[in-house]
Amino acid sequence: MLKTTAIRYIGAYRGVPIRALEGFDSQTLISITDIYKANGSPSIYRPDKWIREDTTQAYLVDRVPSEGAAKIIRKGKIIEIPGILSIIKGGNKHSQGTFADYETSKLYARSISEECYRKLLAITSESKQIELTDVESKVIHLGKIKFNVLQLPNGEYCLEIHQVASSIGLNEGSFSRFIESDAPEALPYKGDGLIKIRKASSDLKEFKGISYKCAVAYWCYEAMRGIAEASELLGACVGETFSRRTDNALSCANEA
Repeated sequence: MLKTTAIRYIGAYRGVPIRALEGFDSQTLISITDIYKANGSPSIYRPDKWIREDTTQAYLVDRVPSEGAAKIIRKGKIIEIPGILSIIKGGNKHSQGTFADYETSKLYARSISEECYRKLLAITSESKQIELTDVESKVIHLGKIKFNVLQLPNGEYCLEIHQVASSIGLNEGSFSRFIESDAPEALPYKGDGLIKIRKASSDLKEFKGISYKCAVAYWCYEAMRGIAEASELLGACVGETFSRRTDNALSCANEA
């Protein structure tokens, strides 16, 4: 029932990336399916089974905004509430699963163990999704490709995710698969999530970005998979860095 606009990774638990879905009206739901998988997928903790338990149903009844509010009931049990609990089937497999808001996710994690509950608290508090306004965008060129670049308040540079993928002839889904994979290049960035900036400038109303280090790791990963455009882009980066450093070194030598 949640109309999703973006998927992001807010961290990892026991090696399992934990997803979050962001919908319209800034609704964000956490994948309790991922939490379930991180705990070994025992049948006792299956999300659909947990939802139908009496204690969970009592909680969900209290969460329904009003008597006439939208909800999905099957066999006398509440299984979905807009903005609170959503089950996504079909379509992109990376968006499938059972997703719940923060309070419901905490309740589910605590039903598994105190350790799981504490880990969820740590993951959500460390999520790096950023919302900023009035941040200026600059344009740079790597080889023949143009990129919008932002500098965050902490000094970190980020690139627009669509441009990062399209620059090597791929789409954003390829980046999602990269982050979800067990590739060594992806591991340092599994908890980074998306950097989302609204109204960054008059010509850039919304910016979904990733750190430039994550972008380079993604390009390296795709280059090793045989994507020629990724190899060419990395070559352009190295060539430009070498030229700039050589020019600086020669300039300093001439001044001396």
